[in-house]
Amino acid sequence: YLDGFIDEKSAADFLCQSVRTIQKWRVTGYGPAFYKSGRSVRYRRRDLRDWAEARRYENTSAYTAA
Repeated sequence: YLDGFIDEKSAADFLCQSVRTIQKWRVTGYGPAFYKSGRSVRYRRRDLRDWAEARRYENTSAYTAA
């Protein structure tokens, strides 16, 4: 299941973000890894989960902006 690919709409839903936000992330290099074949953009569920987990904090003082 985690190795399956999903489209950007499903990826945005998975991350509780808008499609436009994840599109901006792709341009800036901030967002999760993605795959592109022609005009199709796909995300792997495992990559989305790992990316989100890397941004998990216990409290606001644990967060340091890069």
